[in-house]
Amino acid sequence: MKRFKNILYVTESVVVVNAFQHAVDLAERNNARLTVVTVLESIPPYLTRLHPTCFDNSG
Repeated sequence: MKRFKNILYVTESVVVVNAFQHAVDLAERNNARLTVVTVLESIPPYLTRLHPTCFDNSG
């Protein structure tokens, strides 16, 4: 049986628990690396304080 080495889980702010749990289970069964990415519509103000020159909040 072919095994997964890397699994990418992408979500838009809200984690769908069933889908996320499925990704976790799949990663555990395959001894794979799980990468989780969250997409933000806009950058929260508290994050722009980290590296202000890296963000363009002009819309």
